[in-house]
Amino acid sequence: MEVPSRLSTMSVSVHDFLLLTVLIGCDGANLVVADFLGLKPPEFLSLSQVRGYTEYPSGYDFRNEYVQFTGDHSLIARILIDDKLVYWFMTMEVDPKGSAVAQDPQLIQQLTLDSINEFPTEMVEMVKNSDLESLSIARLRYRAPWDVLR
Repeated sequence: MEVPSRLSTMSVSVHDFLLLTVLIGCDGANLVVADFLGLKPPEFLSLSQVRGYTEYPSGYDFRNEYVQFTGDHSLIARILIDDKLVYWFMTMEVDPKGSAVAQDPQLIQQLTLDSINEFPTEMVEMVKNSDLESLSIARLRYRAPWDVLR
């Protein structure tokens, strides 16, 4: 049986074969899966997202729940990973493309702190104490659901 090179075969019984296309991995920002499927490129939003981790060596007293605060054109949230590590993210209206901020964790941290001064102290302290190596900023993209349907 001739099988196209991009397909794999799996023997089910002596005389039956299934043609399979297997996709393993995460699309992420590289759009490999979308390109493979022939989807239109996503639209850039006017929002960027900062992501980071904060470790609390002595632990913390946060309740085990997703917490989110919103402000003028910004949002910050945290998710507890374990009894000492917190993942947090913030969305804001800023375009890091082509700026020094995108490459410098200290500038990312300062931009975030400048944007959350009206938020609760525990959130400000979380950003201040974040692991600089974990900080990243990226412009958000959006693909409309009808662009996925073919």
